[in-house]
Amino acid sequence: MLVQILRWIQGAVKFRIHGSAERFFNQCARQGIVLWNMKSGEEPSAWIMAPRYKKLLSCAARSHCRLHVEHRRGLPFRTAWLKKRKGLTLGVVLFMVILMGLSRHVWSIQTIGNEEIPAARLEEVYRKVGLVPGISKKALEPQAMQRAIMQELPEISWISVNTKGCSVSVEIAEAVGKPEMENQETPCNVKASFSGQILRIEVYEG
Repeated sequence: MLVQILRWIQGAVKFRIHGSAERFFNQCARQGIVLWNMKSGEEPSAWIMAPRYKKLLSCAARSHCRLHVEHRRGLPFRTAWLKKRKGLTLGVVLFMVILMGLSRHVWSIQTIGNEEIPAARLEEVYRKVGLVPGISKKALEPQAMQRAIMQELPEISWISVNTKGCSVSVEIAEAVGKPEMENQETPCNVKASFSGQILRIEVYEG
């Protein structure tokens, strides 16, 4: 399978031999030239990697043979038409270069878990710590940004900055506010939410 893939990438040529195929094949063997699907008889032919076809000319001359190309297969022959359209080729190359450059930056920032904190305030803090669309992935430091955002937003109890592709996901957990404490110095009534029966009372003072 790997050999077939390499042959397709480099291209392969099928050629016919006019003359003594045996002498020609012997010359190729002496030169260390690799051929496959060799056929002799009335219509001798063989296959060779396209870049090595020129090496056959010396073997053909020594064996008094002529070669004729019958088939061409592989990537070089499939893309040969691009040579006539240099503008299109240049556009494809520039597109790939731009795409590779854009893939090295962050273009989307999503926040998950904010209910009480306004999105506008979060975006303001993100800009302050440097977490903005267009930032390079190399300049992205999740741990440092997490600490900086926690300092700017004390109402956050937990935060995680995760990168996936060209997007960043910020997961936060908002802190639970401290409940108001009743003044225990002032006498008050204790009311149950549901009706019931008191089975035990433990009195510590009063």
